[in-house]
Amino acid sequence: ASGGQFRNYQPLEKGGWGVTRVMVPFLDLANYSPTGGRFDLDGRGNICLFVEGGVQAGREVFLDYGARSNDQFLLHYGFAPSPNPADTGFLALS
Repeated sequence: ASGGQFRNYQPLEKGGWGVTRVMVPFLDLANYSPTGGRFDLDGRGNICLFVEGGVQAGREVFLDYGARSNDQFLLHYGFAPSPNPADTGFLALS
C-alpha cells in the first residue's frame, strides 16, 4: 500500500457502510509528514489534495497518512516515523 491509496466510505445496497479502495496516480508519490496535506472527495466526487497554506512552486508536497501506530506504519508504508505520538504498545499483566 502507499500514501496514494484512497478509502471511500459509501453506503452499501443492503444497508451499512462499505469501503472502496482505489489507487490515485501521483498521490502515491507524496512522502509522509505529520503536517502534510490530505486527500478527500470534493463536492463533485473528484479526489483532491487539500494543503493548508498552499505549496510554493518547486517545493515537495507531503501527505499526512493519519494517526497510526508504528506497527501500522511499518505494515502499510514500510517505515515508522520518530517521534510518533500516535504509537501504541501492549503491556502484559500476569
